[in-house]
Amino acid sequence: MKTSIATLAILGVAEARTKGHRPTGGLNAQNNRFNSFQNRFGRHITSESEYEERLGRFNANAAWIDATNEANANKGPDALKVAVNQFADMSRLEFQNWLGLAPGMESRAVGWGRNSGGMDGRRRNNGRHLSHTATTVDHHAAGHMYAVKNQGGCGSCWAFAANSALEGTVAAKTGAAPVRLSEQQLVDCTLRDTQRNIDLFGKDYGLWGCGGGWMSIAWDFQREQGIMLDADYPYTSGNTGTETSCAHDTTKVIGKVGEYRQIRGSDPAD
Repeated sequence: MKTSIATLAILGVAEARTKGHRPTGGLNAQNNRFNSFQNRFGRHITSESEYEERLGRFNANAAWIDATNEANANKGPDALKVAVNQFADMSRLEFQNWLGLAPGMESRAVGWGRNSGGMDGRRRNNGRHLSHTATTVDHHAAGHMYAVKNQGGCGSCWAFAANSALEGTVAAKTGAAPVRLSEQQLVDCTLRDTQRNIDLFGKDYGLWGCGGGWMSIAWDFQREQGIMLDADYPYTSGNTGTETSCAHDTTKVIGKVGEYRQIRGSDPAD
């Protein structure tokens, strides 16, 4: 069994309300870490009440981070490690708005398609069952994963997930370093109710762009229309929070998805 270092970047946002105060005359010890966080991620807080709410959420998350890392400090290289990121002061609603797989979207999706092995449409709410010890192969260490990406203020996680899986699959198959595929192409060109897209492709792929989507339909698009590189169709929706007009260019398509399938089971731990 291979193991890898498990590093959680995205934290569940705590809803605690720890009393905090805006620093006066410089940073004080209580708020120094939070103010460093604000500077790092460009937070622009406009009121005392917002400052206190965000400080409370940040302190609750920071306390969990510290306790988790301390508890796992002597458990070896595969122990869970966590760190502060841009979500550490967000409310649950704010964090939810960053996600692109909205609850209930399953019933609106076209489906997994004939090349996928089929999906019966039933919701699967079993969770990811993350553990404090990694039991998965480290694809990054093996050179099969592109560097960490940031979807920004657009609910395009489905496009990033689809491309990351495809990038890793191609890298593992060819033995070459992964290349960055275009998420913006998927966000723009699968957008539903868009006459330009219907004119270009003769169909409506029916996704919601920054409002969400499905990996299976992203792969359907790439199977039928082809894939462009991020260098030729760069990602911009993370800064704008919205889609742009589809700029699909057949002369810059580097290939197409052959097939994809749903994995319904897991390999045994041993």
